[in-house]
Amino acid sequence: MESNAKAVDDEYSELHDLQNLEFKLKKNPEGYKQDMVIVIKLYNELFEIIKENPLKRNPRFLEVTSFLTHVSEFYKDDLIFLPESLIQLLDSYGEIMNPSMRLKIVILMIQLRNKSLIPTVT
Repeated sequence: MESNAKAVDDEYSELHDLQNLEFKLKKNPEGYKQDMVIVIKLYNELFEIIKENPLKRNPRFLEVTSFLTHVSEFYKDDLIFLPESLIQLLDSYGEIMNPSMRLKIVILMIQLRNKSLIPTVT
């Protein structure tokens, strides 16, 4: 599985760094739709790696997840899976997950909630 993520990551490396891409996406979301598809593929591969070894900190997963969170308001339909996948990760592996990973995921979920991408519970 890790080799798949590496292959997708290599495919992405031909694009700009995530911070630069974020800036461009916010100015022209439709113009960078294909780049988003690649980043979403990378997220899915990294997500599977995290599920295989939740004790290990994975900075690349956090970087990609943070990127997706920051551009989520421009790609609501494409990223509808994101809040649920993060909830699934915490529900399934939260107790054994690397503490710094868990904290960052919770912070990212708060950001998604602040963007109204996670509904409030009443």
